[in-house]
This record gives sequence, structure tokens and C-alpha cells, in this order.
Amino acid sequence: MLCESCKTICVPEPSTGKYQTFLDPFKSSFKQMKASAKAGCRCCALLTYYLESKAEFHKYELATVNAAPVYLRWWRGGGVEGGGAYVYLNPQGWESKSLLKVNLEFFTMRDMPGADCGTWTMWYGVPAHPLSESSVEMAKAWIEECGTSHTLCGSSEHSLLPSRLLDVFPTDGNGTVCLIDSCMVADMRGKYATLSHCWGQVERTTTTGDTLALMQQGVPISSLSPTFRNAVQVAQALGIRYLWIDSLCVIQDSPGDLKTELSRMAGIFANGYLTIAGPSSTNSQEEFLRERQAGLHYVQLGEPPFNLYLRKRVQSFEDEIQNAPLNRRAWVFQELQLSRRILYYGVNNMIWSCRKGWRREDSIIGAFKPQVQTLYHGQQQIMASRRTSKGKSTNEVQSLIRKSNWYHLVDEYSRKQLTYPATDKLLAISAIAQEVRRLTGDTYLAGLWKSDIVNGLLWRRSLVVYADISKSEMNGFVALEGSGTPSWSWAAYDGTVETHRWRHEGSDVEELVTLKSASVDDSTVPVLGGNITLDALCQEIVFDQGRKVDTVKILGDGLRVKDCEIKVTLSEDTKLTIIFDLAEERNANTPAEVYTTMLGADKRNVIDALTQRL
Repeated sequence: MLCESCKTICVPEPSTGKYQTFLDPFKSSFKQMKASAKAGCRCCALLTYYLESKAEFHKYELATVNAAPVYLRWWRGGGVEGGGAYVYLNPQGWESKSLLKVNLEFFTMRDMPGADCGTWTMWYGVPAHPLSESSVEMAKAWIEECGTSHTLCGSSEHSLLPSRLLDVFPTDGNGTVCLIDSCMVADMRGKYATLSHCWGQVERTTTTGDTLALMQQGVPISSLSPTFRNAVQVAQALGIRYLWIDSLCVIQDSPGDLKTELSRMAGIFANGYLTIAGPSSTNSQEEFLRERQAGLHYVQLGEPPFNLYLRKRVQSFEDEIQNAPLNRRAWVFQELQLSRRILYYGVNNMIWSCRKGWRREDSIIGAFKPQVQTLYHGQQQIMASRRTSKGKSTNEVQSLIRKSNWYHLVDEYSRKQLTYPATDKLLAISAIAQEVRRLTGDTYLAGLWKSDIVNGLLWRRSLVVYADISKSEMNGFVALEGSGTPSWSWAAYDGTVETHRWRHEGSDVEELVTLKSASVDDSTVPVLGGNITLDALCQEIVFDQGRKVDTVKILGDGLRVKDCEIKVTLSEDTKLTIIFDLAEERNANTPAEVYTTMLGADKRNVIDALTQRL
């Protein structure tokens, strides 16, 4: 049942036909709402549960919370946007900042008769369990549609298989999985799923030299780490026989096997039929197939057939996927970029992502949201440019590098977390580099590209835009000791970089430098050094003696240093901004030789320059 207050939600007033969207107050006190819930009001019970579930709720005395009035605000949507609501109370009065607020949303049940809810909601309800029959059927339909109608994604049903795979449907019994060599499969081709996951600092099931024979004989699914067990369950539900999990399909204590399989990482994820991911799991001991609160806690507004329900607002795509623990890992970044199609099992939603776009399980609209600034969005642009041009001049290859979205990918990658950045900085993006090299035919130089060397050199540390930047943030960009990566590459440093803002795709830019030579000992795996020789105009910047770097002189004009930037006048019409990446450069106590190298200039006389302390 619903109390009289809850019956007015989403119902027009009989006398005017208008909607009262702000109930002021909804309940005179939280105590009154709890009493209404106890008397049988389903909506009051749900709102009480949501408010009491907030961590901040328990910071206040119960008597104080009980006396606070409860407010409810709700609205209808317009166009393709649905309505929404929120419930809140303020235990310590409006002068304080003690607001307890829960965001809500309306939804309707799929395939049920009832009122037209189009202006109220854009969401369907979701089943409580992610492997419910309806969720599995939806996932199968998405896979079928993608494989048959998405040209960019392709079917990948007859891909060359990785060296080893888990067989999740072994013939020798139920409840087990076994590790097989791909040579056991006819033609070594077929379809397989991959798992993208967070390892975490926990014990997990692995294949080693000692356990290899046991894994090949078959082990109970129940003996696998929870994340791996869930991946097997998904593959079985979708009818995908083979599954690749790095911890189980690569011999973890064999340096030779690790090196060989790591070099094949690009192909393993790019050729996989489906990548399975649990974005909220922080380690292999966490299950991602958990009951979904959005499918357990909700209330129907009005009586049947009024097909409108209320629940706590489900996380957005950004919170559910992009800001999740999985997406913070640098190693995962290339796995997800290379995958043809990904099925995310989030906290409250199953989310589909492929090279065409992404969609949510609970979306009424069901349309794809396009993918932008990805490797394969760039591939589309590359394919289009090749259809309109013959051959590949240097300028055309340069254009392909920019269209591949490499610079945007580097910016995003630099924000990801690495446990061992000195050894893994280039390694964890090497599979993407291999794919860009395949698409463009260019030479890779430890994070830069030979045909677009000017733009490649113009990276800088990411600058925080607000004024009150902390000292730790200013000094948080550091050189990676012992990495072997040349200092002119962004990969030689630990910290966030910006490269994309310096691209000049489509602009009239005159390059003021000639590349004489460039070489790197090994371009995609940990390097031992490298060099670039440029023919360009260099100009010395002379600093004042005996002071920190807070005054600079160039061509006789002195200017103050502000934060990590120095404004310099080169001529009457030309100014130069110098950005010091490292704290030791910015805070040096002794004079040093600093040179600026002019790399390019556009028609507005904006000069791109590389400044170095020798």
C-alpha cells in the first residue's frame, strides 16, 4: 500500500490537472515517515531504507534525525530525458551543511502493459541477478547484432587461438575446467572470450610449472579465484567454450613464457570474440556477479496497471565504468582499447561496449552512444583517408598518426596506475603501439612516432587549472630512475602528461626543424636508450646568478616566474611560455644552461618550442 503523501507522486491534482512536484514538507519529520513505513507504506519504507543506508546518517543523534522534516522533489522529463527525484532532510537546520540527500529515478518494467511512461523515465528495471534469463538473452542478442552488422567490429568467430585456453565445457565431467593447448583445436581457430580484471595484492589461482599438469587434467570451477569463477560462469551462460585468463593461460613463473605471451597481447584481445569485465572488483578474490540493489529495492507508484516505479538512481556510465577500479589500471587500458566487444558486469547494470558504441541494459532508448577518441574510432578515420588518397607521403603518415588518436590515448594512459612504472611504462601500452604501427606503417620511438616527431616532442606535464595547487601536486611529476627510456619521451616520467592539445591536425603549421636521425634500442619493450638528432634553431636562456629560478633573462628582457611557467618575450610580437616539468628544474638554486628549440609556427605566429636544461 501507499500512504496519502506517496499516492500524490507523479499524479496530477484533480482540480487543476497540474503536477505538484515539490512536497513541502513530504513528511513533517523522519519519525513520521518511519511510522508510515511501519504502517505498511512501501514507498516510505524504501525512502527510509535509502536514508538510513547513508554513512552520514549515523553521525547524528537519533533524536535529532527523527525530528527533522523530510522533503521530496520530483519532476518530469522532456525530449529523450526522463524525470527524476530526490529525497532529503537536514538534521541540523538549513544554516548548517548537514544535508542528507538521496538521488532517485523513475523506471518502468520491460514488456509489461501500463501507462505511457515516456516523459517520466528513460530506464527499465533490471533483474536482481546479472545472469538471469532475461539478462543472458539480452547479452546474446547484443553479441549477435555486433557480429553480424557492425563492420568495424567483425565476427572474430574463426580467429587464431592463443597458445593456451581454458575449456569451460570439458567432455570428462561437469563442474570442472581444464587448460588446453590450442593445437588440440582443429586448425587452431575458433572463438574465445577473454577476461580483463584487477590482480590486486592478494593470492589468486595461477598456472605455474608445478601446477601446469594439474590444470591440464582439469580442476573444479569452485577452486578458482572468485573473479575467474564468475568469468567461467559468464562464458558458459553465453555458450562460449574457450576462455583466456592471463593468470591461468600464461605460466607465471616462466620468464620465457611470460615474454612470449606478452608480445602476443595485442592479438589475444583484438581477436577475442568477447571480453568479460567486472569493473568494480579491485582484486581476483572479489566476485562481480553480485545481486544488484537496483533489482532488489524499488517500489511501484500507484496500483497496476500504472507501470511506473521508483528506485535509487543507478550510477552513470562514467561512474560505473570509466571511474571504476578496473579502469584505473594501466595494463587494463590496452586490453579494453584493443577488444572488439566488451561486456561489463557493473554494480547495478550490464553495459555493452564495442567499436561502434556502448549501451546499458536498463536503457529504454537502446540506441548506441558513439565511441570517440579510441584507437578504433581513429581506425575508421584512417580507412576513410586511405580511400581518398593514393600512396603514403610523410605528411599523410603524419596525418594518420594524429587520426589514430594516439595522442589522446597517451594522455589518458598517463593517468592510469602502474605498480612498477620504471619497467612497465612502455610495456603496458606496447600492444596499442603495435596496432598503431600496423595501421600507419610508421616507426615507433619509445612513445613517439618518427613521421610526426615535432608533435611527439611537444608533450608537457599536465597542469592543474586551479590556482591553489598544492606543493605535492606541483612536485608530483618525476623522472623514472633506471627505466632506460630517453628523456625526450613522456614515458621517461611518472605523472600525467598532455599531448593532445598541441596537435595541429588541419591547421597550417610550418615546421621549423629537420629530423636528421632517430633510433631507439627497442621501441616497444623496456629500452636501453635512444637518440634523436634535429637540425633546428636554438636559443639560450640565461638565468640570474645565485638565485632560485624566479627570474629569467632572454634577449635582455627579464620576466618573473609564475608557478612552473615563465613568460618570455622573444620579439615585439612574439612571446614564449616556458613550462618546467620537474621540481628540480623549477626550483634550481644554481644557474644552468637552458636552451629553447623552435619546432614549428602557425600563421598566427604561435611558436611550438622545446625547452631543455643541460
